[in-house]
Amino acid sequence: MGALRLFTWRVLLSCWLLLATLLGQALPIWERMLLPGGTLALAWNATRIERAAMVELIERCTRLRVRNEPPYTQLEHAVDRVIKKRDIVVGVRPGSDSSDA
Repeated sequence: MGALRLFTWRVLLSCWLLLATLLGQALPIWERMLLPGGTLALAWNATRIERAAMVELIERCTRLRVRNEPPYTQLEHAVDRVIKKRDIVVGVRPGSDSSDA
């Protein structure tokens, strides 16, 4: 049982590293496409990837201001029996009065 658990964690880590690499390349491009004050919203299966990890990735790869206060931190919800927890993170490109507040 211990070997299976270790294998599972290695697979999950590999998946996260692959996703982090992909998003690390895509996020700066998506950020450049936004007008000042424009918003990027990402939704994902948060059963395996915590919100904090996604926020850290966005903040590391972009200058977007992650909305990390209510109601933006209260968007987590169940989808179906496979996706038990979906979360949504919202980032705003600085430059307009609404995003600078």
